[in-house]
Amino acid sequence: DLAGVADNINYLHESLPAMLAYVDDQHQLKYHNRAFRHGLGAAVSHIDGRHLREVVGNVVYGELEGDLSRAFDGSM
Repeated sequence: DLAGVADNINYLHESLPAMLAYVDDQHQLKYHNRAFRHGLGAAVSHIDGRHLREVVGNVVYGELEGDLSRAFDGSM
């Protein structure tokens, strides 16, 4: 069973073509996959632990901020 889990995690992290990121309730990036890094053209050191606004920029963050706040409030 663990081998299957490892395969799934590897797929999410390395092979999934969709950009995937996890942010905490302070909008700090806690996880991202290869597609996220590639899509932004950013190195791991410029993403890990940073505020989402720093990574995606003011315009994109402005588009996401309301949805993120509603999600963390349990509205979505």
